[in-house]
Amino acid sequence: GRIVPMALADAPDRRIGLGAMDLLAGGGGLLMGLSLAALVLGAVQDQTMTVQMLGLLGAQVLSLGPVVGYFLVRAQQTPPGVRGLLRVGVVPTQCRRDVGVGVFGGLLALAIVPGVIVFFSILGLLVGQVPQVIAHELLVKLTESDSAVATALLLVSAVVMAPLLEELAYRGLLQSVLVETLPGRRMLAVVIASVIFAVMHAGGVAWQALPALAVLGVMLGWVYEHTGSLWPSIIIHVIFNATNVGFVLVSH
Repeated sequence: GRIVPMALADAPDRRIGLGAMDLLAGGGGLLMGLSLAALVLGAVQDQTMTVQMLGLLGAQVLSLGPVVGYFLVRAQQTPPGVRGLLRVGVVPTQCRRDVGVGVFGGLLALAIVPGVIVFFSILGLLVGQVPQVIAHELLVKLTESDSAVATALLLVSAVVMAPLLEELAYRGLLQSVLVETLPGRRMLAVVIASVIFAVMHAGGVAWQALPALAVLGVMLGWVYEHTGSLWPSIIIHVIFNATNVGFVLVSH
């Protein structure tokens, strides 16, 4: 039972002096961003699909942008400049390793996460739950797209913006804060960050997908701790989202 914690104990040191105040600042930025994003989405909900997708991209940036911006600014302070970004894994130093780990992890996620969704879907049926659409609301919108431009914008949103912003926010800031405030308990920090990551998707997916997203979050967080780089996690996230989008496009 000590294999994973011991392995994480030997992982790269990413400490830059993050603490509870950084968690509060990130949470405040998230609340502000979500409020602005809601206003944008409300303003475009009756517009054409292309305008809705533009609004969605803007809402993504507004919702997580303040958190990501705070993390990047904070990372450059201790140690100063690029060295801080290197320390928290924003600037890649081992590109071949990051790509290799990312591709392998992406394939592993595609093997594990759907199985978790199936398990909880069956569990739901056994307790009398009515079957629901499991797919993220972005994938549902993809089936409703009425133009190539709208589809392209949705692809950018799902395959580029979501992985990049979410990994910087949930793994970069949130998990890093938890690692520093829970010394010696890196795996616990990974699990907490992963649960929060899953809960934040509660409005966009059926409940059966939430445990699977938590499992995905643990995989992403574990990889981040082991490599000290955010890029393998970003690549895994991109592969996972791209495969889901590709499946919808092929089956639609």
